[in-house]
Amino acid sequence: DGRPVISYYDFANSALMFNRCANGACSGTNVPITVDNSGAVGSANAIAISPTSGFPVIAFVDQSVLAGQVLKLLNCGDAECSSGNTINIVDATGNVGLAISLAMPADGLAVMSYYDVSNRNLKVAKCVNQACSGGTAILTAFDVAEDSGGNTAIALGTDGLPVVAYTSGPAGLSQPVMKV
Repeated sequence: DGRPVISYYDFANSALMFNRCANGACSGTNVPITVDNSGAVGSANAIAISPTSGFPVIAFVDQSVLAGQVLKLLNCGDAECSSGNTINIVDATGNVGLAISLAMPADGLAVMSYYDVSNRNLKVAKCVNQACSGGTAILTAFDVAEDSGGNTAIALGTDGLPVVAYTSGPAGLSQPVMKV
């Protein structure tokens, strides 16, 4: 409908927020809503629109667990993200979810690139169902010998396959190299 959607972190309340603009210019009264406040959630997040439901999907970090950061996926239950939302864990192995990027292929199965802080690697995850409740297929980046995966961005090629750009370089390198 041409109305932008925004996800962001509310620092004061440690909550994941969502806002659907009142119009295409995002002017007028735009009322943000809290979509998750179950702890320190949402500090890193990415948003996209599902091609199958037409509703927003948000990948985000949950830092409220003792073991570190957990990557989660929220599927909005409606266009306003105000009811019927589902949240599922994508990756909980160590301290993961920094520098999240999200793409939505035609099949509606979310694909995310993100940084695994514990192992200093780029990871790519693809949900096996639309809610991401049946698990994920997780791939660790090929250049695992370096500190890779910071500043990640994901997009879909014309063939529908993910293309990931990210920074990579030995630990302590002051000028990481961008790779695709």
